[in-house]
Amino acid sequence: PPPPPAKKAPNAGNGSSTPLYTWTQTLTTLELSLPLPPSIASAKLLAVTTTPKSIAIAPRADPSAPIVTGSFPASIRPDDTMWSVEDGVLTVYLEKTGAGGDWWSRFLEGEEEIDLGKVRPEDSKLSDLDGETRGVVEKMMLDQRKKAAGMETSEEEERRKMIETMMAANPEMDFSGVDLKGAAGGFGGMMG
Repeated sequence: PPPPPAKKAPNAGNGSSTPLYTWTQTLTTLELSLPLPPSIASAKLLAVTTTPKSIAIAPRADPSAPIVTGSFPASIRPDDTMWSVEDGVLTVYLEKTGAGGDWWSRFLEGEEEIDLGKVRPEDSKLSDLDGETRGVVEKMMLDQRKKAAGMETSEEEERRKMIETMMAANPEMDFSGVDLKGAAGGFGGMMG
């Protein structure tokens, strides 16, 4: 079989454009920008309906003739959907479901997919992370600084303390072959 077609690169907002609209995303949100026909000059003339898996945008005067309609590739929180019309452009703000967030390869099912390998995540602050993730990242950063300064990492310090405790509890054993700064796990020369 022929190789799958190459996916297109995402736009600057990690989304894409279709002939009708442009969409962008973060790990937790989506934003759709849709230029409106001149006959729809205000938000009052528009109906935007979302469910966890779909969206429909239609003129209030004729809901059976949607401008955009389709199914999402993943779920959103419809109760958190907000939209506005300004300068002839409808902007719809959507919240993705899921705790950590996820990148979408397309806004609606059936659209050309973007190459998720080329998505450029926005910079995040440690304060934006949940407690557990923040703790892991802070420990990694501390260990990176310690290693760069020639100091032992948290893991190496923990191992050294464990070996020192074993040495104090077992003075009759020969620990002369134990490398206190070596890689975790190797007690090779201990019993020699």
